[in-house]
Formats: sequence, C-alpha cells, structure tokens
Amino acid sequence: MSRIALAFVAALTLAFVATPAQAQLTNPSFTSGFPSPAGWTIESGTITSAFFSDAGMPTDPFFYLSVSSQGTGGAMPHSNPGGFGTDASATAAISQAFTVPSPTQTLLTFDCVLVTANVGEADFLEVSISDGTSVYNAVHLDTSTVVGGATPILNASVDLGAVFPNATATTVFTIRMHVGDLSGLSVSKGYFDNFQHLVGTPFDFNRVDFVNMGAVQQVQMHTTTPVTRCWHFISGNVSGPVGGGEVFGLYPDPLIFEILGYPLGTPGLHVLTNGAGNYTINVPTPAIPSGDTFDFMIVVFDGAGNVTDITTPKRYVWP
Repeated sequence: MSRIALAFVAALTLAFVATPAQAQLTNPSFTSGFPSPAGWTIESGTITSAFFSDAGMPTDPFFYLSVSSQGTGGAMPHSNPGGFGTDASATAAISQAFTVPSPTQTLLTFDCVLVTANVGEADFLEVSISDGTSVYNAVHLDTSTVVGGATPILNASVDLGAVFPNATATTVFTIRMHVGDLSGLSVSKGYFDNFQHLVGTPFDFNRVDFVNMGAVQQVQMHTTTPVTRCWHFISGNVSGPVGGGEVFGLYPDPLIFEILGYPLGTPGLHVLTNGAGNYTINVPTPAIPSGDTFDFMIVVFDGAGNVTDITTPKRYVWP
C-alpha cells in the first residue's frame, strides 16, 4: 500500500472517529457502579442499585434498580399512557441516552414492578422513551393493580422500529424511568431490571447490495437521508473472513485506491443518492467472469464532507 494511500486511510479514519457516537444502553442490569448505577443519570428521588430480593427482583442476578419517590410529591403521570404526549413530571426519575446496537435490534425489553403501600392514592410507575422530538409512554403501572404491596412483575417490551417509524440506527433515544408519588407522605418504589436489545422492526439504514437479475447484476445503494454522497469501495482481495481486512474491513487491493481517484458522478462508485435516498445501476452479467469474488461496502458523507457511516463489508460471487 502506497504512502499516499496510507495517509488517506488515516485521514478517513480520523474523520470517522471524530463523528460523535452514542453507545447502546449501558449497564442494563445495574451491576456496575453500586450503589449509584454507572451510565445512568439520576434526576430526582432516591435511586440506587439494589441486591436484596424484594417483590420478585432481581430478575437478572444479582442487582436491580430501585427508584424511590422519597423527597418528591405532587407527581403527574404522562398525558397519554400507552401513546405519545407530555412526559410525567414531579417524579423520582432516572434516564439514559442510547442508540440501538444494530438497525434490526430495535425491540427493547425489561422487567419492572411498582411497590407501594399507598393503595388509596394514584401513585404510579412509568417508562417513557423519546427520540428527541416526541415522548412515548411505554409503561404505566399504578395502585389499581397492587396486591400485597406490589403489582405483578411486568415483562415489558417496546418495538422502537414500530413506535418510531422515521428513526434510524443513528437516532439517539432517551429512556426515562419514573416513580410518581401523589402526596409525598409515604414512599413508593419502582424496581427495574434486565434491559435487553432484541430483534424487532428494522430501522432504515445505509446499505449496498448486488442483486442477481439474470442478464444484469443490479447495484442497489440506499442512504437514510436524501441526496447523499457515498463512495462504493470494492476489493478483489478475499484472503480472509468477511470484514476482517485492514481498510474498513476490506483487504488491501489496488482497486480500492483506484476508486479513490474517481470523481463524484462516477457510475456505481462515487455517487449521490436520489431524493428517496436510493441509487441503482445495472452491470451486464457477462462483463465480469463468472465466479469472480469480491468484498464491498460504502462510505457515507454528510453535506459538509464528514463521514457519517461506514457500512459492514459484504462478499459477492459473480454468477
């Protein structure tokens, strides 16, 4: 690899690293940072990691989150339980900003239970999720279902891909757990545990594919934003497992660095997607020998020329 190529790869890497990135939900079972759970922002109330068993907790040994309404009062629940609206207020609350681990892992599951002796008051436990624009109430538990001092444990789930259909894999969500106390005279508690990211309704994501259409092989590019510049890199060096190469997962090949010299507008290699975020081009199947194998991926840029995404390499065998 030439010195110029090495310099380019280093510069592109730095541009990518400099782009802020949120992590997936951290410390999901509250095992880190006892007694104050690491990775979470305590907003109000008395909030700790706990390990003494109570009301069926923990569900994922050995710790769980305890949110106490101590020091709060006059709470108001979400304006539209089970839907979008105004978030709960004057509650004990804890929150975290996160993104999903992948565009397909959009189903967030967790366990929760409301523990209270205030059965004559409308105390409540809620979980809300915001995409930065709107606030969705994913869980509402209240004293109407309390038996023996607690509600049954709720195995809750929210499909972010279905609830937020315009979100993408880079959308930063905020989850907030509330415990609301009406009078503030007696403490209510909410317990939470075992947050997991599972496969749900996929988000939109940047991608590129080769599709065998018989006489032609169609290159299909998609970006999550319209009219987006992307650079399509291809390597005929398939000497290792897919994604294991040194150049953003590709194995070094002179072709990669030839492509770097192609100006914007080079068909199939250095292009702008259309107003729907799509670009397609057909390559005649006989143009490339059958059985040729290569790895490929795209680098996506914003309008200022900053790298916003580097897709996972894929491998294609020409039919």
